[in-house]
Amino acid sequence: ADTLYLHDLAVAAEGRGTGAGTALVRSARAAGSASDLRKACLIAIQGSVPYWQQFGFEPVAAPNTGLAMKVASYGAGAQLMVARL
Repeated sequence: ADTLYLHDLAVAAEGRGTGAGTALVRSARAAGSASDLRKACLIAIQGSVPYWQQFGFEPVAAPNTGLAMKVASYGAGAQLMVARL
């Protein structure tokens, strides 16, 4: 394996605006890097592409039709994203 997959990172309403989300993402990326993984992937939903871009994630096209269909199953505007660790 060479990829960390991020899925369902969430912060309770009380923790929003405290930097908890940033800490979660940075911690996950650091753990992946420490495990010698080379990249991280996720599917951005609900207009969150700009949020993920601040952590170095970039939109990518799904490499095959099957994966494109899985990404589309997350809803309109879902976007596969990748970042180097």
